[in-house]
Amino acid sequence: MMISRPALPAVLTDFLRSRPYWRECRAVRVAFSGGVDSLCLLHALCAVREELGREVSALHVNHGLAAEAEARAGRCAAQCAAWGVECRVLRVRVRPRAGESLQSCARRERYAALAAQLAGGDLLLTAHHRDDQAETVLFHLLRGAGARGLRAIPESRRLGAGYVCRPLLGFGREDLLAHARARGLHWDEDPANRDPRFDRNHLRHRVLPLISQRWPRAAQSLARSAAHMAEVDALLAALARDDLARCRAEQPPGIPAPGGWLAVSRLIRLPPPRLRNALRAWLGAHGLPALSAARLNRLCDSLAAPPRSRAMRFDIQAAAVRRYRDLLMVDMQPDSRLCGEKKITIGEGGGVEFPELDYKIVYRQSAGRGIAQSACAGAECGIRPRAGGERCRIAGTAHRRALKKILAERGIPPWQRGRLPLVFIGERLAAIPGLFVCHWCAAGAAAPGVELTISALQSPS
Repeated sequence: MMISRPALPAVLTDFLRSRPYWRECRAVRVAFSGGVDSLCLLHALCAVREELGREVSALHVNHGLAAEAEARAGRCAAQCAAWGVECRVLRVRVRPRAGESLQSCARRERYAALAAQLAGGDLLLTAHHRDDQAETVLFHLLRGAGARGLRAIPESRRLGAGYVCRPLLGFGREDLLAHARARGLHWDEDPANRDPRFDRNHLRHRVLPLISQRWPRAAQSLARSAAHMAEVDALLAALARDDLARCRAEQPPGIPAPGGWLAVSRLIRLPPPRLRNALRAWLGAHGLPALSAARLNRLCDSLAAPPRSRAMRFDIQAAAVRRYRDLLMVDMQPDSRLCGEKKITIGEGGGVEFPELDYKIVYRQSAGRGIAQSACAGAECGIRPRAGGERCRIAGTAHRRALKKILAERGIPPWQRGRLPLVFIGERLAAIPGLFVCHWCAAGAAAPGVELTISALQSPS
């Protein structure tokens, strides 16, 4: 397919106006590397920016991995200036994590930098095309990916506060080259894109050309397979949502878990493929990386363990999946504890936050509930962690008891007990928000009181 003169701008206009979030869009950003693909994209966008009526700018990410990176960034800025487009140069530091490739790290840092530039509703356009799609399908197929990986490059998705869109997936690399040459455009070639040591470059320059010699329409066929896999992935996501909704458990007392809790007894009744599918979606919603098939199977086996093994911790990078009795949650800060003392003024300011523990304590005025306002008026109040040996008489009970026993009876998971905020008035234990108030300071019938509750600071997307 050859691109006629008006085709690319027209396709771009139709694509953008067909997005459900186009009306709320105020700015369109282009991820601009200076290569032929992004050059064609930005050139076409400039041709229709008056018609679209949106602010247009370019974002160039300088990874600092090549000697000519700064010079290349300067050429990109100069090209944008010639077209009357603002160009922001974003500098990132590429430091791969253990087991992470240089390219994967660069991609992660690149998208993080781009996401930070998007305000609510902004659209980021990238110049991925049909050959990129075919290359990605083949790359993921060789890695043994499932439907999520084989759907390859999605046409659009959320990114930060905005969206990232790929309007050129219907065009091949030769189409864009023809478009650029016909218009006398000059582009940069990144030498790293031809280095055969990188897997994707090996596929792009050595493997796919051989495949295309035998099957000339291989790129179109692979892209079509990606579209089929996108449908399969959407169906699997819908099934996971339904299964997870049926497996939701009531929030136990104590510290809320962002993303809630699941009931293990309901999860393990799912057929194994659906259990794996549900767990993949649940972990992904917490922003955790996809587990290998072997690790996912180990997690499933852990859930089916006999009763004596039902206290479980399954680490995933810096987070952990934790089980207590029949409950399962994702602990994003598995080694955190409440440390030191924080002075508070009960009833003023609405509450206090503990970002290091991902929760906040909220104060609410009440009558006949919570801590009596008279008990804390003029007194020094503070929040401390457990020190061991605490005892109290809970309001409405007859005897003082050990806090350790109270927490076990209330079903507080062991790892949360060191994070619980103990409220002291002076040197006396007064309450644990969301759990109980001690008898000595409880608000009597209709007396002014302050209820203290714990809520999560954030929830997974």
